[in-house]
Amino acid sequence: MTNIPTWGRVVSEPHEYLIHTRGGRIVRHGQGLACFKWPSDSVAVVPTSIAKLSFRADQVTLEKTGVEVSGLAVYRIAAPLLAYRMMDRNRESLTDILREMFVGATRRIVSSLTLDECITHRKERVAAALL
Repeated sequence: MTNIPTWGRVVSEPHEYLIHTRGGRIVRHGQGLACFKWPSDSVAVVPTSIAKLSFRADQVTLEKTGVEVSGLAVYRIAAPLLAYRMMDRNRESLTDILREMFVGATRRIVSSLTLDECITHRKERVAAALL
């Protein structure tokens, strides 16, 4: 992650998306850009490289049987301006949001399946729904 100074030149790497705002409006944005930041400006750098996160979800099936689903999601930020509105200062906050979304979706899917369906159709139903 690029270190952003209080003022001065800010350069983003080729795998990062720079968003430069002044007075609440976006002045400049783009992949691998550089800008000069005044103390009153805000600059955010959103990583757009591939990242992965793991998650675990506990849920009860239709038959009232407890199931734990563990998964690995590989993602890339394709809409950096949208992600910029969701992030605090780092990618970890976005990762936490995505992890909670995956856990919630997995729990919702598992709750509507029987234990047999969870075991035999886990790739078709759970993975397809999470995509």
